[in-house]
Amino acid sequence: MGNSPSNHVSLTLNESGTRIAAGSVITGSVRASIPTNTSTDVLVGTTLLFVGKEDVKVRYTRSNPFSLLSHIIRAVIPIGHSPQSSIQAGSYDIPFQYTIPEDIPSSFHHTGDGGYCSVRYKVKLQFKKGSDKEIPLDIIGKPPVGSPVSYLVQPETTKVTFFCCIPRGTMTMAANVSNTRVGIGQDMKIDLGAKNESSERIEFVSATLKESINWSSSGHHSHSKNQIVSKRFRITDAMKAKRKDSLREIKVEHQQSGVESRGFSDSVYREILDAVRDGANVVFLRIPSNVHNSYRGRLVTIEHYLSIKAKTPSCTKDPKIHVPLQIVSSSHPSITPTAPVTSVAAVPSAPLPGWDQSNVTTIPIVEATVIGPTIYGGDIVDGNGGVVSSYVVPSAPASPTEYTFQTLLGEIQSSLSVKMKLEDLLKVPQWKSIISALQPKEFVAILNTVMLDFDKVDVVNVLARNVNAFTCFYAVVVLRSVSNWLRIQIVQTMIPCIVDLRDSKSVLLNELSDWERISTEQDFEKALM
Repeated sequence: MGNSPSNHVSLTLNESGTRIAAGSVITGSVRASIPTNTSTDVLVGTTLLFVGKEDVKVRYTRSNPFSLLSHIIRAVIPIGHSPQSSIQAGSYDIPFQYTIPEDIPSSFHHTGDGGYCSVRYKVKLQFKKGSDKEIPLDIIGKPPVGSPVSYLVQPETTKVTFFCCIPRGTMTMAANVSNTRVGIGQDMKIDLGAKNESSERIEFVSATLKESINWSSSGHHSHSKNQIVSKRFRITDAMKAKRKDSLREIKVEHQQSGVESRGFSDSVYREILDAVRDGANVVFLRIPSNVHNSYRGRLVTIEHYLSIKAKTPSCTKDPKIHVPLQIVSSSHPSITPTAPVTSVAAVPSAPLPGWDQSNVTTIPIVEATVIGPTIYGGDIVDGNGGVVSSYVVPSAPASPTEYTFQTLLGEIQSSLSVKMKLEDLLKVPQWKSIISALQPKEFVAILNTVMLDFDKVDVVNVLARNVNAFTCFYAVVVLRSVSNWLRIQIVQTMIPCIVDLRDSKSVLLNELSDWERISTEQDFEKALM
């Protein structure tokens, strides 16, 4: 152990112990003290790495936990010494700098259900022989730059029954969430529209932010569910219980208008739409600093959703609305969690034996940002290093010999952020030419590589603005590929990009439901002015 190369080398990081934003530059140094009686190959085979991992433990029984690791990112940090070269005796300071990728998720550590899950990062000095040296990093993910992802919830009607069998009328609720992708410390605006056409009173209607954390290991699963913050709407006249004579009048009106057989009429839709847009019944939920960012990985998933619930007396079914959310980092650097999110503390390196501060050779910093590829993803391994699930890194050649859709897809699949990758590729004329000629199926193939629905709006916006012949038929193909809750926002994003909207808008309108059509009327009118 005394002759181990790691005993003669130290690793320091200037930003250690602080929260570091993705996209920032970190700096530090590798120091080596080489005595005259020591082999000069101390740094041979040494590699400096930036590493990010998912780390989970699921406790299946009290004495039998299951642990797994999965790489998120692995990148070589360049230093001014070749790992193939020996070094003369003396004291050496080898500074380095590295730009953290903008698209990596935030660090976090969560304990629960007898285990834990985490995303953690570190700078690692890896030796050919001897123990590696590591410094943990606490990373804050960069907030996405894009349009708000609003959600206009289609009216949902609940049949109100007493003791599950005696009909008491119906309750209808709709909501408008101004932005379902909201940052920590920001306010989320929620407008409510509700009609109570039953004899049961509504005690209150609440909007509650909930968090669900799930992690898995070796076929076993753990989960935690938390209620983060909640507020109540005011009870309007339209939400108050109806008398029996009023209910009879409502029933006759519905029968005459055909609502009972056909569902909602346009007039009912417009009434509810006006209610959720006029700001008359609104609450603001501030996202607290103790909530995790939303995340979807190979071993860990953190999901958030908004539950809007009307509480009625016992023995009746409570109407509910479920709204998916994405919690992201704050756009204001001062708003950060008050407690560290990693579970590993940095340990300062011990002074190097023989270090001569008065006679230090400083090796110039390397200006290059990358040596070799930055690899996103990796094998899933157990606590003993055994491979549980292998991972084939998507091929993304640095200088492709031909610019085709398949090589474009490979470039996209090898990144964490499809939007950021597309924006970079569009700066290259050859790639811009490929993207501008995308066919609808190719457009959808790119969209299907996006893991989170919330990010699909941004990707549709980037692609639709750059495709040459983005027609109404093209838009229909894209619309059919997305989740139902996202359709209105996707339509609103695509409308300004459609080249034949004036002549062929009926092609797109025929694809929309009545609620989608009425909710996007203003967008069509604005585009055709």
